[in-house]
Amino acid sequence: MISRHQKSDSVRPSTGPGSVDYWLRRVFIEDWSLKLLALAITLILWFAVTGQRTIVKRQLRDVQLTFRTPQDMEISDNPRGEVDITLSGTSTDLDQVNARELMPVVDVTDRKPGERVIQLVPGRLQMDLPRGVHLDDLEPNSVLVKLEPRIERELVVEPRIEGKLPPPYEVKEVTATPSKIRVRGPASHVNALQKAPTEAISVEGRRDSFDAPQTAIYISDPKVDVLDITNVHVEIGASGSSKPKSRVTN
Repeated sequence: MISRHQKSDSVRPSTGPGSVDYWLRRVFIEDWSLKLLALAITLILWFAVTGQRTIVKRQLRDVQLTFRTPQDMEISDNPRGEVDITLSGTSTDLDQVNARELMPVVDVTDRKPGERVIQLVPGRLQMDLPRGVHLDDLEPNSVLVKLEPRIERELVVEPRIEGKLPPPYEVKEVTATPSKIRVRGPASHVNALQKAPTEAISVEGRRDSFDAPQTAIYISDPKVDVLDITNVHVEIGASGSSKPKSRVTN
């Protein structure tokens, strides 16, 4: 016969490693701290990945514009050179954009001389952006430019002498070779020039004649380019022998 105690033991559910009850207890009840930590890490990673894929907008202020002009024309005024740009993309893609290296190019090669309003639209505004980054907006979205023919002209060199010589010395003669130099720029700017003054040549304290080779030409108009340089010879002598004068030679 089976005793009552033995019968009770025979119907007790098994909780050994091989039983279903054991594994259910391990999965749903035990090690909660580790399971919560794993869940937290999973959520953090999910939010991080999702955030990187979210499209956001970013505004870059005072981005410098450059202009591409026809070969025979130049911009003669000073158009607005900076704009505010709004870009869109993921945070990762936008982080690749360096505002200082971003140089939008406005193409005006198809425009004729005169004052022109240029719309800053795709196709006319060229800008290298990382893949995944898009141009959303510009402010302002247009710019006024004045286009003029580019011309070249010769101007007479005017040597500039400064400083004092000790008595009885004086400047007898100043010679510039070549006597004329070429300049280039927008027609109205070049035609407004009368002469080509040199940078200041100091004679302070000198007693002997001297040369100033490769003397630069000083033209304050930033729209005009100087294409040549000149060599200046300054003749110094005792006063009374002849009248000081300035001369240029070819």
